[in-house]
Amino acid sequence: MPSTSIISVTSASAASVPIAVSNPRVVALVEKIDNNTETLTSMTAHFVQTKELALSTQPIVMAGDFLFMKDKGFKFSFDEEHDLILFLTKEKVVTISHKAKTANQADIKKRHNRYALKLLSQKIKSLTKYFDVTVDENTVDSKTQYHLTLNPAKRRLKKRFTSIEIWVNHDHLIHRVKLTLRDGDSYDVALSDIKTNDDIDAALFDMT
Repeated sequence: MPSTSIISVTSASAASVPIAVSNPRVVALVEKIDNNTETLTSMTAHFVQTKELALSTQPIVMAGDFLFMKDKGFKFSFDEEHDLILFLTKEKVVTISHKAKTANQADIKKRHNRYALKLLSQKIKSLTKYFDVTVDENTVDSKTQYHLTLNPAKRRLKKRFTSIEIWVNHDHLIHRVKLTLRDGDSYDVALSDIKTNDDIDAALFDMT
């Protein structure tokens, strides 16, 4: 995964509860999260991306401003010192460096993190054909934060991923996503100062 990628390894513990089990609390929690996600038309936030590489002893931390529009996609404007803007749509990934006067485009299907980003704009159930969803039993009744883990169910994905973890606040809004790859690398994106369904100027998604 390139160094510009958006999106402690924690696998599902014995206390985790599979969605397939008829646990009313877990089913209700997932439904609330999905219902909330379905109502999102826009989101603004501050983000912190923490990248931990298996071959490095120090994490790489980058931050900036996050935008989401339902019909446009995602925009990550990194802090000025990084000279980087990252756009993600259903079809492509575009990175822009204004100081270097460069722009690069790639097919979104080639990005590992497309599964993690889907969680910010689609229902968790949309990924259940690829992942087994579990919920940390200790957070099922939490009134502040819930912790869910998606473990790859398909052989092809198991070769690439260890897990995708998500954290959900008391408003059932996903505010943190962590992707852990099989090689030990992990990519963690945490959102703060979140505002939803405000009017956003579509011109902010101009990729020039």
